[in-house]
Amino acid sequence: MKDAFGAPQSVAVLGGTSEIGLAICRALADGGRMRRLVLAGRDLAALGASADTLRGWPVGEVSTVEFHASAMAGHDEVVRELFAGGDLDVVVLAFGVLGEQEGLIDRPDRAVQLAE
Repeated sequence: MKDAFGAPQSVAVLGGTSEIGLAICRALADGGRMRRLVLAGRDLAALGASADTLRGWPVGEVSTVEFHASAMAGHDEVVRELFAGGDLDVVVLAFGVLGEQEGLIDRPDRAVQLAE
């Protein structure tokens, strides 16, 4: 639940090792009122390192959840894990794959694969 000042108290980051995602979290935590942060991503060791860094910020609880964006069959379980600690005020989507423009122009099948 957002606090009386409208600041989010619980945040999840899908792509929890993303520098952009972590920068957004830093900005959201700047007021020092964030109680819970959940980092979700596919590399558990890297997520752990990100969580260790975040524990030095003004954030209460920091946890991690394994998340593979392309493994759609597991998305329901990930959502259950994300909400296991209560409601989320903000969910940051910070994952994806960048493609090379030149290779995608001539291969629309690759462009579709990248979008999926």
